[in-house]
Amino acid sequence: MRYCNGTVWVDLGDAGGDGSGATNPIRVQTNRVLSSVTDAEIVGDYIFAVANAGSALVIIDVSTADAPSITSVLQDADILRLPSAIVVDGNYAYIGTRGNYDLVVVDISDKAAPSIVANIDHDDSMPLGGNDIAKSGDYVFVTASGSRGFFIFDVSTPTAPTARASMNSPGSVWNSGGIAASGNYVYMKGSGANLVVLDVSDPDAPAVDNVLSGPNISSRLTMNGNYIYAVSANSDLVYSIDISTPTAVTLADSVSAILGGSNSRIFILGNYLYYAEVNRFASIDISDPTNMGAPSYYTSSPRRFGRAVVAKGSYVYALGNNFYIMDVTTPTAPTFDSVFMPEELCAGPYDRFFYCVENERDVSTSRKLTVWDYDDPLNPVERGTLSVVTSSTSATLSDLDYEDGYLYLPMGNGSPRLSVVDVSDPDSPSLAGTLSSFGSGNPVSGGGEVQAQGDYLYNTGGQYFVVTDISNKASISVLATIDANVPGTERMDGLIVSGEYAYIGSEREETFVIVDIADPSAPAVRSTTAFARVGRRPDMAIKDNVVFLQARELTPSSNYITSIDVSDPDSPVILDEVVRSGGFTESMVINGDYLYSNGSLSIIDVSDPSNMSEVASFSDSILNYSGISFGGNYAYVSNERGVSVIDVGTTYGAGSGASTCTEPDGVLGSMHFDYVSYTMRFCNGSRWEKMGADGNGGAGCSTPTGVAGTMYYDSGSNVYRYCEGDAWITVN
Repeated sequence: MRYCNGTVWVDLGDAGGDGSGATNPIRVQTNRVLSSVTDAEIVGDYIFAVANAGSALVIIDVSTADAPSITSVLQDADILRLPSAIVVDGNYAYIGTRGNYDLVVVDISDKAAPSIVANIDHDDSMPLGGNDIAKSGDYVFVTASGSRGFFIFDVSTPTAPTARASMNSPGSVWNSGGIAASGNYVYMKGSGANLVVLDVSDPDAPAVDNVLSGPNISSRLTMNGNYIYAVSANSDLVYSIDISTPTAVTLADSVSAILGGSNSRIFILGNYLYYAEVNRFASIDISDPTNMGAPSYYTSSPRRFGRAVVAKGSYVYALGNNFYIMDVTTPTAPTFDSVFMPEELCAGPYDRFFYCVENERDVSTSRKLTVWDYDDPLNPVERGTLSVVTSSTSATLSDLDYEDGYLYLPMGNGSPRLSVVDVSDPDSPSLAGTLSSFGSGNPVSGGGEVQAQGDYLYNTGGQYFVVTDISNKASISVLATIDANVPGTERMDGLIVSGEYAYIGSEREETFVIVDIADPSAPAVRSTTAFARVGRRPDMAIKDNVVFLQARELTPSSNYITSIDVSDPDSPVILDEVVRSGGFTESMVINGDYLYSNGSLSIIDVSDPSNMSEVASFSDSILNYSGISFGGNYAYVSNERGVSVIDVGTTYGAGSGASTCTEPDGVLGSMHFDYVSYTMRFCNGSRWEKMGADGNGGAGCSTPTGVAGTMYYDSGSNVYRYCEGDAWITVN
């Protein structure tokens, strides 16, 4: 590995192999971390939630029960990747992941500054676990998927956990999931959805004590006193299981329920059990576990509850992609109280600013707009906010656009409405104008795209292509529309406007449409071409008379980037197509010779549109169904989970061959920060080379500010430096 110090190439370590290098995208920052919550615990005045979207532990202050606030966020894309379960005991949080480590230990003694103090993987040769987690005494128990069974870790010294034992496919424990522990016994969902009781009195030799057959339990268990509660795998029953005699557990009762999800956590507060999932929130009287009451449901809007449920006082918190607060003052009649950190749709950066708008349906007739300053991409700052009124609680925002100091927000569903917001002062955004009627039909109800160009705004939605005159922001008006009576224009979705033409992808009819907008008051379809590759969620970008269209072909289900020569708008011609990695996507952007396609992130070399190739990809749970934009060396991924920053600016490695490193996996030239030795390392083709001496694990560096692992080029001394904990280290 070498870098240019201004005049010469400087070695960073010993010479290595000659494997081929590749662009190495790395997610370095996430704005909205409280999303895709997989599990949560509440202790005192704090909720401890683990979230896939940000690879994060989020600590939330609920000392004022109906007004939560985030106290701190701990993110680590390596160590906390794919967190799935958490248990809190004393000054430590124990987290199971499905990423790189079976167990991660976090010191939470200072709620404002949690820190990772240990991480351990039981067996590198086997798939990772982290399905669920429990603790009893000095031991933490982590379940795994597939044949790994479960693991026992000794945490008598939390900062130095040790692996004691595991059970790999021990018959009835195969495909384990939910787990609970008390004393010398562990209770776990086993193969066939039975309840397996394990004797762990000898932590080095766990043994199956007995199995309760019959209950078809789900993958989550909740212990309360002498009972375990679980939901059936097909979500039509709630079980109470008597474990007062661990060697002979019995089914105490079951009650019929209509829940619809089997992977959510049950929470018990007082005499009531609370359960939330996608479509329902339920409460059940368990004052007599042998004769549970019938469920009471909340099924009104909102109806997108999460997997994790915790409670305090008269409030229950349901966390998933959202954070709903439910009022259970009357447990048999739960009501919706409010939403904390609702879903957002974000766009940017525009002149370094991102604009994020709440997009939570069924909650309010107004949406909060937040302006984020990304002058420092890794440390965004919230600037101004504005409440934007919508036509109804069901209104949704499928796209937004910015031009010359104004933001355009089309709200569809029900009665469509267009809002124009003046954001020239990022600290004080203000409403400049609205359009409450689009004339006949419902032109934005289909949730298409919008793009401003000069005095006109163009948008697709459902069966319409709409041109709006925005020359007078206080008095905007619909100028013209093209509807579904034009062949090939039904279900218009993807849109890119350039010069005198608008290019549209029609999802339903799998067509590519070119509209002449030389006269915006009289748009005319110039050509309509059937392309099999215009499938679900088409999106486009344009460069030098070539339109790049991405879509998911409906049959078979594959994801493509197609390059189309549009130099003759009457006869567009396909130049090339390439299958892209990851799921289907809603956004793409071109920067230089590269196209960045989202969901997951795929980087396509488009220097020759007739011979495209994918040069790199980056998979992450937060990237799907997202917008994407570019600024400097960063790709910005935005969706209902906020904004993530992906470092795509550096290409490492050279030469030929296929040399790789392991633990973690990486190709020649890959770089990673080792949180054990607190050093930056690079793959020399066969092994990971340290770039400096072992670090001290401090909390971050200053002058400039950076977290552990951050790198920067010091132009004053012409050297690269990285933050090894609390000091900047020269890497040569």
